[in-house]
Amino acid sequence: EKNKYYKKNYYDVVVANILFDPLKVLIKDFNYILKKNSYLIISGILYNQKNFLINKYRKFNFFIYKLYNDNNWITIIFKRRV
Repeated sequence: EKNKYYKKNYYDVVVANILFDPLKVLIKDFNYILKKNSYLIISGILYNQKNFLINKYRKFNFFIYKLYNDNNWITIIFKRRV
C-alpha cells in the first residue's frame, strides 16, 4: 500500500534537507508528487555536488529558480515546468 501522502501531481512545494545520495534517487518521487509549476527546495548538498544534481533534475523538467551558498553548503530552489 502506498503512503497516503504519495499522491500524483498533488503538492505545490516540497522541501528536502537531506544528503546527496538520497537526493539522487528521490527525483522520480518528486517528479511524481509535484504539480506543474511547483517548487522543489533541496538542501544538504555540498558545492561540488550541485552541478550533478542540477543536470539530473533538469532531465525531469526542474529548473533553477534560486540558488544559495552558505559556507560550501548549497540550497537550490527548483521550479518544475511541464
